[in-house]
Amino acid sequence: MWIEKISAYMANNRYIKPQRGADSAIIKEAERKLKVSFPAELKSLLLEINGDNYLLFSVEQIVENNLDSRKVLGEVYDGLDRLLFIAGNGCGDYYSYQIIDGEVISSQIVRWDHEVNSTVSVACNLTEMIEKYYAGQI
Repeated sequence: MWIEKISAYMANNRYIKPQRGADSAIIKEAERKLKVSFPAELKSLLLEINGDNYLLFSVEQIVENNLDSRKVLGEVYDGLDRLLFIAGNGCGDYYSYQIIDGEVISSQIVRWDHEVNSTVSVACNLTEMIEKYYAGQI
């Protein structure tokens, strides 16, 4: 499902390069490191496509970006531990799920603005975020 969705955008963007799916053990380790359970739609995507080298982060990038942001930017910006960054727009802003007590609270995706530490809802789920991003709507 996910590879077909991403492949549809590849004809117009040579930078999109879906990676081979991640192993479920790697996803579980990422959840442990980040102290959050990934939602089913994200796990499904990562098992099929471990990032696309353009918008969607790989499991390794999810861990690295979240831990680094919380450590470095967390000193300046409050609340980064309540976001699970899963994608980026290339300009420093991240797309994320919202977290409470180690659980993603909904399938809603928000864009975190790195300049002002604010979030805005951009999609009701991962599929809609991908469609809107590649259509230039977010």
